[in-house]
Amino acid sequence: MEYELPQSFVAIGELGEMHTDLRYPVVDVRAEVVLEPGERILETYLGQPRLAEQSLSDKVPITVTDRRVVWVDTRYDRGGGWSGFGGAGLVVATVANAASKARARRRSAGKAAIGQIRYEWLLAIDLTKRKPLIGSADSYVDLHSLTSSGSGLVRLYMGGGGLADQLARYLAQIAATRLLTIGSGVLADTEMQRLATIMAGAASSSGQLGAARWLMTTDINDTRALLRRLGQSYGDPSPDTAVTRPW
Repeated sequence: MEYELPQSFVAIGELGEMHTDLRYPVVDVRAEVVLEPGERILETYLGQPRLAEQSLSDKVPITVTDRRVVWVDTRYDRGGGWSGFGGAGLVVATVANAASKARARRRSAGKAAIGQIRYEWLLAIDLTKRKPLIGSADSYVDLHSLTSSGSGLVRLYMGGGGLADQLARYLAQIAATRLLTIGSGVLADTEMQRLATIMAGAASSSGQLGAARWLMTTDINDTRALLRRLGQSYGDPSPDTAVTRPW
């Protein structure tokens, strides 16, 4: 099925709506991800996705599958700043942006802020460390990904206890596995070998406080060729659109 790259990594959707917009996940009435044929759930975490336009609630379920990472927030702030997709999503987004928070919350029953990043969209994964004035360093998982207008960032805050470190390394290995599976015959041998080292657990580079980076591609043209190989019309950015590369 054909689909475009998303403009944003979060939008308002209706629980149980079996839409065909593959930029965003389908979720059932229990707010659980509906899997695609042959897809497998690998892990589920609780964290806070932070985006340029909004930060979602804390302790949002983050589902890692063998094809993508998905977040579903049923407690999102209904007060404004949201986009939507599908008939129900566009209506509730308009309401959420225009009405008071209390009124929007009532009108948004059965809705959720949902989003995803498919591994073939990824440019890089960063394990980011920030040292506060007091206490231990905060850790984040930064997902750099293609969008319909260039590139974007989703920052996953996982709290303390080393969970961000675990998730970043795990996502890098799962994403590399996916890219190796679908990249045969498209990606150069050197690129396949580089991804194989990531799949085996090696980072592309490391920094202070244990920070690390995993490059999912070294050439945007490779990524675009891979998307074309998948037979998906992603609406790639035009040559005049600058992609902010994370490397």
